[in-house]
Amino acid sequence: MATASKILEIARSWLGRNEADGSFQEILNVYNSYTPLARGYAIKPTDSWCDAFVSAVAIKAGAVNLIGTEVGCDRHIEIFKSKGIWIEDGTIIPKPGDIILFNWDQNAQPNDGGSDHIGYVEEVDGKIITCIEGNKGEAVSRRLIAPGWGYIRGYARPHYAEESEGDDVDFAKLTDEQVDALVARLNKRLTSLPAADYAKSSCEKAVQSGVFADGDKDGLVDAPQAFLRRQELAAVLDRIGLLSGQKSCR
Repeated sequence: MATASKILEIARSWLGRNEADGSFQEILNVYNSYTPLARGYAIKPTDSWCDAFVSAVAIKAGAVNLIGTEVGCDRHIEIFKSKGIWIEDGTIIPKPGDIILFNWDQNAQPNDGGSDHIGYVEEVDGKIITCIEGNKGEAVSRRLIAPGWGYIRGYARPHYAEESEGDDVDFAKLTDEQVDALVARLNKRLTSLPAADYAKSSCEKAVQSGVFADGDKDGLVDAPQAFLRRQELAAVLDRIGLLSGQKSCR
């Protein structure tokens, strides 16, 4: 059974596919190659293809039984309801791998109108939801929105397989896009980590002294890539008495 990670890996691999150079046709071909076709309809290049993207990702991931296939957003909601995975609430905090639907005719919650657009939730970071959508600006691209955004129609949460911590990642086969996404996730994770007990007070003094930067005033030092090294440096500077808590240099 497919995992949310597998779904998002495939969705990311199609980022940049677009109508201008015809590269989006690959997505339509995947959809049309699957049988039986939903309602017996083969999607055409002139059709809206956001739901074909969601369906094609499911097809490539072997997750049709979890997500279904369609090229019509409202019809796909009916599939989600039949599978017991539809969430009639646009104000929830979604999870990566959730399927998000939009209604562009209404900009307030609860939003219960007809659905116009669909995509995958890639990441949720505090007050930002990152989505990957087909046919956004006639391409596969990302959208950043806030939880509870008025245009959100609702979500589907497929019953994905549990992620296996023992799965090996073949880094040699990762695309540049996948590496960038992984690094971004690691950086955000490191930023969220509190300072170790031995270095907490030292880091606080280092920020007060202007040795470390804390541009967003969240109490955490910036540049998470060097987070552990900065902790160690703070502890050393504190122990030798160079941290007074007052800015002394410019």
